[in-house]
Amino acid sequence: MAEGQEWSIKSLSPTTAKVVIDRIEPWKNQTVIHISIVDISMSSSQPGNPVMRIDHIPFEKTALKASVDKLLSIGVAPPLNFETGYRQWKENNGGIYTIPVMQVLATILGAHN
Repeated sequence: MAEGQEWSIKSLSPTTAKVVIDRIEPWKNQTVIHISIVDISMSSSQPGNPVMRIDHIPFEKTALKASVDKLLSIGVAPPLNFETGYRQWKENNGGIYTIPVMQVLATILGAHN
């Protein structure tokens, strides 16, 4: 895993959502991988539905590795708002996710319904 990589996400049902690795750094005796999640379809039932993205979300390295499937692209730039989310995380001494990406995404999308 390296910065600038875009990965498909392991999921029981088809998903258009992808993970982009934006930054990797040590954190409290662990490795945190800061990602963005792009091409999130708000509803998989109909084509042409709105798509959203999450600009910053920190994951523990092994949790992220277990959540991704195929390397799709390299040299992908972080979204414009990544740095804002990253700074807020740093300033607030934020935590990191240790659960699968799809579980986090389902929770976030559930909050938008």
